[in-house]
Amino acid sequence: MSNRKRRRITLVRLAAHDFRRALRVWQLSRASLDIMEKLVGERAQTLASSIKALGLSIVLAFWLNTNRGSLDIQLQLIDLSIPSVYVNFALSLCLFVSLIALLNYFVLNEFIRVASNQLFKFDSVWSITTLFEGSGAWSATVVPQFRFLKSRIAHHFVSLVSLLTMVLPFFAIVGFCYYVSIKTGVAAIRDVGIVSIPSFISFVGWGLALYPILFSVIILFPFSFDKNIDFIRWSFIFRIHRRTGEFPPRLPAWLDKQPRD
Repeated sequence: MSNRKRRRITLVRLAAHDFRRALRVWQLSRASLDIMEKLVGERAQTLASSIKALGLSIVLAFWLNTNRGSLDIQLQLIDLSIPSVYVNFALSLCLFVSLIALLNYFVLNEFIRVASNQLFKFDSVWSITTLFEGSGAWSATVVPQFRFLKSRIAHHFVSLVSLLTMVLPFFAIVGFCYYVSIKTGVAAIRDVGIVSIPSFISFVGWGLALYPILFSVIILFPFSFDKNIDFIRWSFIFRIHRRTGEFPPRLPAWLDKQPRD
């Protein structure tokens, strides 16, 4: 197939394209401000879910780091003793939920940027969303400028320091959780061997914990896509011409290129 019929597109860009199509549909029945308010609300809810799951991950990681063999829970009727390998699996599951929610947060950020541009012809997302979510208004002061004013070295430095101040503690916390998960899983495998239920649970837990990181890289990697010529011709162009009672001018050429039995 010729290169003209093939394109390389990242999965984020592909999702943004579908979102633009959905946005045009929503505009037929909902006001622009209502759409933006709903998007900002969904983003805030996603971030809250990520923080809750991360908080539980930290608690589980600190407990596992004490190297206790089991987690004892006393209820009214029964006493539970949960082996550390199962607690470690719960840690991996919480990391999975937290990072997937965080990934969803950034995808919603991109959708909000698209909506800001398409609905309001405005390119400063930090400013236009202040009406619905004012807690992040401070970050607008450190966004590098590139329009009528262009940020210089001092402002770029302030932006970088602000970014690192927010990002480095997060990476340290997540890194600690991964370290504890790997350490606990390796200890379980060393005690009972690779072919065992605790080892299987450890491997599955590691897979869950690593999936969001791998997927974050994958969605930024450009994939090759082929143009769906049949769909473009018969489900798109053909229908447009039939609405006017006419046939596409290139219909005979299309028919000649159709496979024959």
